[in-house]
Amino acid sequence: MGRCVICMPAVDWGDALSIFCVLLDESLRAMGVESQIVSPLVHGRMQRVARAMHRLPRGLGEGDRILLVHSTASPWLDQLTPPPCPTILLYTGLTPPDLCEPHGEHLAARMRQALGELAAMVPHLQGAICTSETAAEELGEITGGRLQTSVVPLIIDETLYPVDEVDVDRPVGHPPRLLAVGRALPHKRLRDAMAVHALLQRTFDPDAVLEIVGDDQICPEHTRWLRVESETLALTPARWHGKVPFPDLIALYRSADLLLFTSAHEGFGVPLLEAMWMGVPVVAVHCPGTAETLGSTGLVARHRHAAGLAELAELALTDRDLRRRLISEGRARAGHFARATLEGRLRDIWDRWG
Repeated sequence: MGRCVICMPAVDWGDALSIFCVLLDESLRAMGVESQIVSPLVHGRMQRVARAMHRLPRGLGEGDRILLVHSTASPWLDQLTPPPCPTILLYTGLTPPDLCEPHGEHLAARMRQALGELAAMVPHLQGAICTSETAAEELGEITGGRLQTSVVPLIIDETLYPVDEVDVDRPVGHPPRLLAVGRALPHKRLRDAMAVHALLQRTFDPDAVLEIVGDDQICPEHTRWLRVESETLALTPARWHGKVPFPDLIALYRSADLLLFTSAHEGFGVPLLEAMWMGVPVVAVHCPGTAETLGSTGLVARHRHAAGLAELAELALTDRDLRRRLISEGRARAGHFARATLEGRLRDIWDRWG
């Protein structure tokens, strides 16, 4: 069935896209495809599943395929215009540059560069695999519908999450523990989660805790601003964990009573899927990617009013029947994003494009 080279800008343990590409690689191998992941940057333990390479493998021909992961500026484009063999884009979504500001002007510049590179690549692409319908619609707008697209949902490796230990009747702890998972970037709108936390401290439980998990070094100015806001808003400020090892992330999900998800743009909300797997109810602000990931579960607000979000959060913390339903429906929803879904969709696409 030929070879497939999955070209990534970087491969890192704990990164959702990296793990997804490992699952893609394993699924392709199970289909009989000679697959490999290559990247100029391969971190730590991921060196066992990806090769650190700056140049494409030699000898690629018409019977082979390149799967180009393009979420920010790509180091592979100079070798792919034109590509040595048919090339398929793997698209997860690009954050609109205006949502990267303030405090993220360098990110906005990277997004504009990535959009320009994507436009230049379109004539050289055979098609695109998008990780959500939301990403597919976004890509259609960017490319003017010039690419044939198929959707393969972004999944997590469910074997890494101890779902059998989830207790749907677990009482809310004291103090209640709120969790926000996501990189400290402007479009993640973590300030909204902090405002909800502050209101809950004043109207529900003064000891309520907010744990914030995610890389906080990408936009240092934005992180500093968020820390000042947390000190100003809350009786007790949020606890900042930064980027944590995967076992620590699992422990934080286990101890959480609620996930607050306030992002303004998502191609696919991986923390939502993780929370559903782990039995953590979700209160979120609506955006297309968030709504697509959650489906009919979770409590989703179509506004950013902190008071309304705090009311939803209090409801999810106090209504035992609602909590049980959110946990049960969330786990059922998460089952739609299992490895079997990936393998079935991928086989259909490969038969069509291979």
